[in-house]
Amino acid sequence: MPFSRLAWALRDADVARRQREEKERRRERGVRQMSAAAMGERRKSRRDARTSLLKVTETYLILLSERGLAIGNR
Repeated sequence: MPFSRLAWALRDADVARRQREEKERRRERGVRQMSAAAMGERRKSRRDARTSLLKVTETYLILLSERGLAIGNR
């Protein structure tokens, strides 16, 4: 094998080893790269959850006030 081919083969092997090590380090830390779309979906689901909680709370307070059980009506 000519020297230049040997040098390139060693370089490629070194790069591959470094990439494997970096991937392993990321896995050990539990770091996951999240795409922008996934982040948007996550924000949207949180917002939807807050909205539905507010609706439930509002409905509960309306029911309490209709029955005269709201704070101040005791």
